[in-house]
Amino acid sequence: MKLVSFGEDRIVGALDGEEIAVLDVATMREYFERGGADETGERIPLAGTRLRAPIIPTKLIHTAGNFREHEEESKQVGWSHEIAPWIVFFQNVDAIVGPDEPVVYPEHLTEELDYELELAVVIKKAGKWFS
Repeated sequence: MKLVSFGEDRIVGALDGEEIAVLDVATMREYFERGGADETGERIPLAGTRLRAPIIPTKLIHTAGNFREHEEESKQVGWSHEIAPWIVFFQNVDAIVGPDEPVVYPEHLTEELDYELELAVVIKKAGKWFS
């Protein structure tokens, strides 16, 4: 099942072919807290619908030098400073955007942006040795 948030009100839905089946929850967080949700019966065409970031967390804490390869890459492209492995920082949750939304940042604060690929997988049932 592919879950989506869409529209200005961040309505929660499930993709079903070229349609979105609206789910009976107010937020994606509520969906996970309840362990799922029923369909309302309302269907929205996927075409022309503005998809949003699926879920907006309340707080994100990161470490800057988490991955040795990423640190080495930053040295090769000539960054103005090294990534210190001991730096811990908060991420502004407004930086999380949906598909085709622009990445907005205060240009007067930085000349360099870094990239990351994040992937979340939610498994409903208990198990062992997932990979």
